[in-house]
Amino acid sequence: MAVVIVAVVWSRPAGASTTIPGGNIINQTWTAAGSPYIVQGDVIVPPGSTLTIQPGVEVQVASTDAQASGSDPTRVEFTINGALNATGTSQAPILFHAQSGTTASIWTGIGIGAGASSANIAFATISNAGTAISNLAPGTAFGAANLTISACLTGISVQAGTPALSNLTISGVGAGVSYIARGGGTLSSSIITGATSVGVLVNGIITTSTVTVTNSTIYGGGGSGVRALSLEGGSVTLLIKNSIIAGNISGVLVDTSASGTLVVSTTYSDVGNNATNFISASPGIGTFSADPLFVNPPADLRLKAASPCVGAGDTGQDIGALGHLAPPPAVSALGRMVPLLALALVLLGLVALRSGALTPRSTTARGRRRPCVPRRPGR
Repeated sequence: MAVVIVAVVWSRPAGASTTIPGGNIINQTWTAAGSPYIVQGDVIVPPGSTLTIQPGVEVQVASTDAQASGSDPTRVEFTINGALNATGTSQAPILFHAQSGTTASIWTGIGIGAGASSANIAFATISNAGTAISNLAPGTAFGAANLTISACLTGISVQAGTPALSNLTISGVGAGVSYIARGGGTLSSSIITGATSVGVLVNGIITTSTVTVTNSTIYGGGGSGVRALSLEGGSVTLLIKNSIIAGNISGVLVDTSASGTLVVSTTYSDVGNNATNFISASPGIGTFSADPLFVNPPADLRLKAASPCVGAGDTGQDIGALGHLAPPPAVSALGRMVPLLALALVLLGLVALRSGALTPRSTTARGRRRPCVPRRPGR
């Protein structure tokens, strides 16, 4: 009798995709089930509407603008005049990137308008844009955390408001974070590497702006780590604290040729290993210039245990974004002896068994135990 074996192979259905031709987006939710979203033209979220992008969504942006509108009719852009909630998770980030190509400026980026009610972007990756995110919204309507930005001309441009930016990883850009005109706010626990022009730019125009950079690492740029200037009577206050600025052409550059007022304070920071550490600026309390002793720059910017940045913060904490690589826990002398003592006891037990000092016992039919006596030859 022949036996026929039928193998049933279950295959996962191909993932769905959703085409977004562009235009007004009225209270939409983009889901992982509908991902990837292929955006062919400018997307506008009008006042009173909300675009929600759920964790795990991939947004692929076309290289030409089917809407032929916006600030650049040849490239796709997102304009938020209502609300944007794009919040992924560490396990399921949201991805924004070009549909094809790997260079910068294939699409324009995400623009948050002056009338936007809110724009929150977290646990997301943005690449291939001109400016990944630009903000014109006042106050704290815009906020970003846990973003990875790469292959863009500019990471984030803050032209208004005082957003809180934290836990950013920005690489392969011209400028990391730019505060221009009326823009201010905080940048914390962030890493900017390889910026060809400037890591953080503060350029106040006409009005007063304050920027605070804390617990951040700015490394390996082809220009300034931090540059500050003020134009047309503007007033800029830049506070750098508990940070590392290293491996750039210049560390902290204050452009005194501009006409505005500048106050730059660098405290409890390491501005070292730059070609020039300070230009028209000076170190404040707790600031020094030394090799930060990264583990493996630029790939691993944690600090070696011997780094001068370990414990150099204003409250005795490590400075920079990542802290130090802790050595293996020390083992006490007693801890080292325990395994040896255990081995010695085992060996003593084996020796005792072989010598007969420890005789195995057997159990009789009634449950009483009696010594096991080796059987005599012939029995």
